[in-house]
Amino acid sequence: MPSSIFVQLLWIAIVGSSGYAWFCGGPAEKFGAFLFVSAAILSLAVTRMVLPEYIQIVGLGLDLAFSVAFLFFVVRFGSYWLGGIMLVQAGQFTLHAYYLVLERPQDRLHAIFNNVGVLMSVGLLVFGTYLHRRTDRLATD
Repeated sequence: MPSSIFVQLLWIAIVGSSGYAWFCGGPAEKFGAFLFVSAAILSLAVTRMVLPEYIQIVGLGLDLAFSVAFLFFVVRFGSYWLGGIMLVQAGQFTLHAYYLVLERPQDRLHAIFNNVGVLMSVGLLVFGTYLHRRTDRLATD
């Protein structure tokens, strides 16, 4: 269980936004919801199962896999919110690579930027789902 109250609220936001996207969104939003939940579960599993000296490398690999999966669907669906998530993922990948290359331990600054990046991605998923619902409603009227 995450120790910080902010991280616990972030988990609730990930699950809640993914549920909203799954039940109210289109195919792109459903895929985004699936990716968010699977990435969150995989990152939690990595922190529990991988040796501490390899967590940064495996985390960077997870960021790469997450970004590549979103890249395929940016090309497929061409949504603005997916492009925004790609930019946020590029920032997170850069953050993790910076700490890995300089061999810096993950500190409070890393946690803040990482959590803000996740929060921005969650917000973009909710925004994309809202836009999908809005365009569906306008199309049916």
